[in-house]
Amino acid sequence: VSEKIDLNNLIDYYIIETYFGNADWPTNNHKMWSAGKNSKWKYIVIDMDATINNTKKNYFEKALQKNYNSEKTIWQKVLFTKLMENKEFKAKFKKRYKELLNQNLSAENILMIINDVEDNYKDEIQAHILRWNHPKSYKNWLEKNDMMRDFARNRKRYIIKQLEEL
Repeated sequence: VSEKIDLNNLIDYYIIETYFGNADWPTNNHKMWSAGKNSKWKYIVIDMDATINNTKKNYFEKALQKNYNSEKTIWQKVLFTKLMENKEFKAKFKKRYKELLNQNLSAENILMIINDVEDNYKDEIQAHILRWNHPKSYKNWLEKNDMMRDFARNRKRYIIKQLEEL
């Protein structure tokens, strides 16, 4: 597998999908790319609109399901499930996850991004609402931002517990 797929990239990809809790995954939204014949395949994170909804949910269970109910993504579930059966890969996955929880995925870092986005769009969101009728109101947009902040503050403790159970 390591000759064909960039395993460091695959690990980061699964970390992002499980941390943010993509409800529309792993049975959907898979993209990979390769630079050519002698290049390893890499994953691309796409379509993350169904994320940051459930702070407590265990998305490892979803990624490691044994019942492969979709022929178009069976290879995806089998690949990760089998890789996680390898002790060396599993240890590397857990180590990298913990590193990212303290760096890129730290509450402080994610809160900073949420605050920056809110600051950058607060003057434009009303026009967006008028044009697209989504979100329902400016107040609703602020409430959703607060939900994301709660997610950022609390997700790490659930992920740590779930990693221990893997």
